[in-house]
Amino acid sequence: MFGFFQLVVSWHMKAATMCEFSKQEFVSGLQSLGVDSMDKFRERIQFMRNELKDEQKFREIYNFAFGWAKEKGQKSLALDTAIGMWQLLFAEKQWPLVDHWCQFLQARHNKAISRDTWSQLLEFARVHVHPRFRNYSVAVAKELRIFISVIEHV
Repeated sequence: MFGFFQLVVSWHMKAATMCEFSKQEFVSGLQSLGVDSMDKFRERIQFMRNELKDEQKFREIYNFAFGWAKEKGQKSLALDTAIGMWQLLFAEKQWPLVDHWCQFLQARHNKAISRDTWSQLLEFARVHVHPRFRNYSVAVAKELRIFISVIEHV
């Protein structure tokens, strides 16, 4: 699995596919970063790491990750890929329930993850950091509603 830094670089390059850069994506991405040499690329590494602390940038990277990680031609993200991406992304944001969420999906859901579920989880994780969900919205994806009912009884 890629590291978070590789994901951020791919986001800057607007890469359409994991592990691939077209020449246009590569050149445009480096230009947008102001990079024209390896030395300048090294200098920009800390800048890119600092972007992760920005909530809006993290949201953009999170949303980018869905399309970037899914197989070409698929609408959903394979469960094992989604779990790997969540563990990678939430290792940076430190959502304490990420392991519970991933275990729940493996045990009870065991199918691909829709863009709706992917998108809703970020907001859910931002609001719900504790296993006692006092004010969750009933408008969340079915998987999240079931997860809430399961984790509340643990």
